Amino acid sequence: MKRTLNYTAPVAQLLTLGEAESTMHAWPDYRALGLTAVEVPELIRMVTDLELLWALSDSDIVWAPIHAWRALGELHADAAVVPLLTTLIEWEDTDWPGEELPGVFALIGPAAIPALRDFLADRAQHLWPRITASTALTHIAALHPQVRDRIIDLLARQLSQYHADEPEVNAFIIGALIDLRAYRALSLIKLAIEADKVDTSVYGDWEHIKENYFPAEAMDSSNQFQQSLLEQVAYVRPYLAGSE
Repeated sequence: MKRTLNYTAPVAQLLTLGEAESTMHAWPDYRALGLTAVEVPELIRMVTDLELLWALSDSDIVWAPIHAWRALGELHADAAVVPLLTTLIEWEDTDWPGEELPGVFALIGPAAIPALRDFLADRAQHLWPRITASTALTHIAALHPQVRDRIIDLLARQLSQYHADEPEVNAFIIGALIDLRAYRALSLIKLAIEADKVDTSVYGDWEHIKENYFPAEAMDSSNQFQQSLLEQVAYVRPYLAGSE
């Protein structure tokens, strides 16, 4: 384990923090430990350190990568986007990336969109990492509403290839469009479902989606959908750039 301890202050503090509370709770302010943009390369190294990932489950150091990716989010470290996507792959058998990395990408902001778009489109990637990428895009729209239309368009473009994709992936892209209240994507959603290329066990069939998620009387309720999205990312909102 010698290499895993080869971290300098203040990053080395993350090796001793121990268990990370779930995203049901607000994250600690890791910047209070003295972490700044200077430490971003070392934090990236910690996130991608496989020896830490496979450390003993009852050790403090096994939690260090989770603390590190949270810190990267709080520091709005766009250099971390591609390494974090690699983490999605390496950590596929655990729940933590799916629960937390969408919030990290949301804090990093619109700079993460191109890499997430490409990852979602890459059918060589496994199911759940791709689904996490779609969730991350909705979280970015929640914290950065100025890119909501851009994200709707790229999700719709991905769904337009429904014939070539897995029904589960199509279902979760529809879920992202539901979260964004993308009314203009309704006809595309209907086409994908009627082509039997959507796993309807996730969000229901066409009639259910139309009636429950896209009621005609709510088409102009932008404030309502925005509040719903913000509730999903409440645990990271204190660290949004400019909110300090």
